[in-house]
Amino acid sequence: MDRLTFLSFVALSLLHGGAVAAAAADGSPPDTKQITELTPEFAAGLVADHKDRYLCLDGVATLSPEVAAALAMFQGEWLSLGGVQSLSPEAARALAAFQGQSLRLNGLRSLTPGTATALGRCGCEILGLSGLDALSAEEAGGLAAFGGTDIDLNRVTSLSPESARALATFSGESISLSGVTSLAPESARALAEFGGDRLWLDGMTTLSSQVAAELGKSKAQHLVLNGLMSLTPETAAGLATFAGRTLHLRRLTALSPEAAEALASLKARALAVTALEEKLDAVKTLSIDDARLAVLVSRGHKQPNLRYGINLYGVTAFDPARAVEVARILATAPGTVILPRLEKISPRALEALIEKQDVMIPDIDTLEVLPEPDGSATSDEFTVPDGFRDRQERMWHEFRR
Repeated sequence: MDRLTFLSFVALSLLHGGAVAAAAADGSPPDTKQITELTPEFAAGLVADHKDRYLCLDGVATLSPEVAAALAMFQGEWLSLGGVQSLSPEAARALAAFQGQSLRLNGLRSLTPGTATALGRCGCEILGLSGLDALSAEEAGGLAAFGGTDIDLNRVTSLSPESARALATFSGESISLSGVTSLAPESARALAEFGGDRLWLDGMTTLSSQVAAELGKSKAQHLVLNGLMSLTPETAAGLATFAGRTLHLRRLTALSPEAAEALASLKARALAVTALEEKLDAVKTLSIDDARLAVLVSRGHKQPNLRYGINLYGVTAFDPARAVEVARILATAPGTVILPRLEKISPRALEALIEKQDVMIPDIDTLEVLPEPDGSATSDEFTVPDGFRDRQERMWHEFRR
């Protein structure tokens, strides 16, 4: 903002009663978050002079249709009006002319069907309404007509089946409902009809088996349930029916062998379980249960320059009593298994492990040969399969590149 524009901005603010923070002595623009009142003339001058991509007017509490029409002319990307707690249908209709990337109205606590319908016609890409406490079926239907990509409703805590059914007709990419803490099976069934890219339900910390089964039918590509920290076998089985691209359970930290087995039948292409990955990072001696978990995790973890797999960089050995079983389980992983710090292994376990074509281990000659758990004789000599060393060298080269 040049000096002439800056002085005009300050003059407008004084003339029209806008509360603007004191400008810096070097002539930098005032902080728009401090503006508490707007007139149509002031709003028009503000959007004309504001060159930043973001215009934050969270201090403004009320919006007339005329002021809304002026603000809708903003040519930037993000327009935030987080202090507005109510909006008339007329003002919403005027504001809907905004063509930027994101309109944030996160201060709105409630809507009327007329206001929802008007906002559903907004020309922006992302509609932020994460201040709404509840959503009626009529309001959900109005918002579902939105032609952009994302609707954020992260303060809504529950949805009736009717509201869920109306909202699920949204044809955009993402519905974010991270404030929802519980769903009736009927609501989950209705919401599962949303066929966009992402359905966010991060606020749910528990799921009944019935709700899990309904959400497992979701038509979205990504089902995001990052609030869940544990799963019962029944809940895991319900979610395993999800056939989209990725099931997101990033905060999942507790998974019984039975639940892991149920989740292993997941139909989705990938599974995002960041906390379980971190749990595996601390493992030094890999057990049967750890191996099963590693196979599960490998479905969603991508290594640099390699396809999906898992890096078990903390593992130095397998459970001595069941090493062959551990190796056989790892060999079933759908992606690359990397064991960069493996130090010791029995010959039979090694043989079972390297049946997997895309396992990566240190040079075989450096591994300590352990006795077999059944006490049978072992030999330091191990017949390396043809092509194994070349394949290892090639994979490690790709990984380190």
